[in-house]
Amino acid sequence: MKKRLLTALAVISLSFTQAQEVKFGTKVGLNISNLAGDVSDANNKIGFHIGGFAEIELSDTFSLQPEILYSTQGTKSEQNFYFPSGGLNIDLTQKLSYLNIPIMAKLYLVENFYIEVGPQIGFLLTAEQIGEASGSIYGQPYTSSETIDNKDSLNSTDFGLNTGLGIKLSERFGAGVRYSLGLSNIDKETKNSEVNNRNIGISLMYNL
Repeated sequence: MKKRLLTALAVISLSFTQAQEVKFGTKVGLNISNLAGDVSDANNKIGFHIGGFAEIELSDTFSLQPEILYSTQGTKSEQNFYFPSGGLNIDLTQKLSYLNIPIMAKLYLVENFYIEVGPQIGFLLTAEQIGEASGSIYGQPYTSSETIDNKDSLNSTDFGLNTGLGIKLSERFGAGVRYSLGLSNIDKETKNSEVNNRNIGISLMYNL
């Protein structure tokens, strides 16, 4: 991991020395996240991301864009149980929050439209499992909820690959959509288990 970070920092440092122009900005947007791999009945969870970026122009059509983003992710699932005395509906939510650092290579196909690709490293900040049960037992309504901090059962770093596209709406504003493919197994406790992050981010950008 250290070698990858040093390589990324070296690339950014070299890019600054060769850059024609550096633009700074902020971004905020919607996350549609999920978990893939050894998980069952996983459904999309809605979250958000917010942070900043620096666009380093290397030519008229190519630039590098390192970012720092706070990102809420995870997954949701629903299970139903029926038995002679009643039934229960159980909603399970895995909440994750990361500090993500992507480094995107952006290619402008036309003046204001670009495609992008690049690696990402994420640092796990918080992790919670929330279970909510509702239903009836012996004809009586029943509700219950429980929240468990499960950060210690997950790996603290996550590597991924991002692809996306975007458009400049004006000199100040832009919009983009990005797909993040998690390449690391985030489950460190379950033997022979492979669980990966997936996320679609829809962003609005503002150039300072």
